[in-house]
Order: sequence, then structure tokens, then C-alpha cells
Amino acid sequence: MIEIHDADLLAEQLIYRIGPRSNRKISFVVGSGLTRPSIPDVAEYIHAMRSSLEHDKAHLVGLGRTLDSFDESLDDHLSSVKYQRAATFIQGSRGHELLNEIIRIGVLRACRSDDLRMLTRAEVRQLVADEAALEDLEKSADWNLMGGVEAFGRVLTAIKDAGKSGPVITTNFDPLIELAIQRAGGQFDTQSMDSIDGRIPPPLQHSAISVIHVHGYWRQGETLHTQYQLSRARTKLAASLEDRLRGNYVVVVAYGGWRDVFTRCLMGFLSRGNCMGMALSWGWHGELEQKDFRVGIKAQLARLACVSHYGGIDTNTIFPKILSGL
Repeated sequence: MIEIHDADLLAEQLIYRIGPRSNRKISFVVGSGLTRPSIPDVAEYIHAMRSSLEHDKAHLVGLGRTLDSFDESLDDHLSSVKYQRAATFIQGSRGHELLNEIIRIGVLRACRSDDLRMLTRAEVRQLVADEAALEDLEKSADWNLMGGVEAFGRVLTAIKDAGKSGPVITTNFDPLIELAIQRAGGQFDTQSMDSIDGRIPPPLQHSAISVIHVHGYWRQGETLHTQYQLSRARTKLAASLEDRLRGNYVVVVAYGGWRDVFTRCLMGFLSRGNCMGMALSWGWHGELEQKDFRVGIKAQLARLACVSHYGGIDTNTIFPKILSGL
């Protein structure tokens, strides 16, 4: 029988490990659940992909057939697979630059700027193609940080002040984790996985909190979306992750465990005997039952002694609770 713990115990463990009685570095793996609803979720991005077809050359003969084909590509699949299938269709029918455009527009939803609200669609498309302009917005604009994200930034700076800062690994494209660190008075070092071999470059600022975007960063180069892009082997990623996470206490929250290259690497080195000296707490958003551990990634994780499971984890609740206990 799998031991299933509640959110209070995860908060207590983090408070304990940030304190003086534990020497391990603390790392996080976080997904899209952390930044919703400031950033669109999977369903909203799929809707944006479909809408992009309706608005693009809407009067061309054959658009109806294109939309029908797009809808057929989404039938009877889990949300993660639907997203990957939708992204594959957009890439094949309109090109990868449209995927980048959709992601960048989605991220800008969290930017509270009156000037953005006044832009025409053509002006928005021009803006999101300008990486320098997006960098300026990231630095100077007011961004909407939900309570969980903002509290997460403060938790990360507390961990840094305690001398126990490990990397934050995220599948998100957006800059909200970095902005939360900055708002909390901390420094961050944004890194992105090399799209060819998966290598994670060494940190540029050892005094800063390292935030690693394993699927790409919203305003820098390409982002990864399709099943092929997300799952193909990257020879250097596993070694990079092992180097960064070895011996750490690792907390996974707001991340569903998609079958992507990151999950494959994580499961690969977790399954080696001593889990590289790591202790890992996996916080699942929904309530857990024993039957949940019979299939999928939960069944794989259930076989590993170094992994503890926590149900009902809401980042908007747990990070403020940790702060109140420090």
C-alpha cells in the first residue's frame, strides 16, 4: 500500500528542511499549474491554436477542410496528447513561428499594461516577433502574479538566504517565477535547455537562484510543443539534470508528469538504486487513491523508495502556508 500524505505534511517538511537541522539543497520541479490562471492552460492554448486557423486567411477555399482536419486530430485523447497533436497540426499547416507567436501572446496575458490593450492584432503580432521589445516589457511592465507564484518567489529567496538553494526546473515558458523572485528581493539566473542535445548550460551567476526552462523560454528562440520535440532523446539532458539534482531534496508541484524528455530522464535516474542520494516529494493537485498508482507514471514512482506522495496540493495555499511557518 502506498503512503499518501496531505498538504500540511509537505508544508511541514519544507519548513523543516529550510531550517537549520537539514543540510540538503532544495530543488523544485514545477509545471503550468503554478501560473494559472495568469497564463493560459492547455485547453486555452488549444483554443488559441484553433482560432489562429480561423483568423488566418479566413476566406481561402479549403479552410473548412483544414479546420475539420484539426478537430479530428484532437478526438479522444488526454489533454497533454491533445496539446501535442494540436501543436503538431499547427506546425505542419502554418509553421513553428505561429506556435511561438501563440505562446508569446498567451504569456502577455499576465502583463498588466494599458498600452498592450490598445494594440491591434497586427501590432500584437509585430510585438511578439520582436525579442528585444519583449525583454523590455519583461523588465519594465507590471505583471500579474497570483498568490501562489508570489509566495513561491519568497520561499525561494528564503531558501537562498539559508544557503540551500538548488535549481528550479520548470516546463513553463513564462517569466513569472523569475519575476516573483525579483519581487521578493532575490536574484535569478534564467537558463534554457539546448534544443539539440538537451545540455543545460552552467549558471552564469552563482549567487542567483537558477531557473531552468526545459521546454524553452517565451522570448528566446524556439519553444517545444510537439510529441517529437518533447520526447526525442537529448544526449546531454540526463547528465545535466543529474549534476544539478544529485543529493538534493526535490519537490515536484503543479506538474502532471507528461511523457516528455524531462520525465523520461527523471525516471531514468530515479530508478537507479539509491536515486542519486535524492529525496523526492511529489505533490499531486488532486486527491489521491490507491488505485491511482496502478498505471502510468504513478505506478513507476510507486516502486521507488525515495519518493513520497502528497495529495491535494494547491500552490496558492501551500506556499503562503510555508511562509507563515518560517
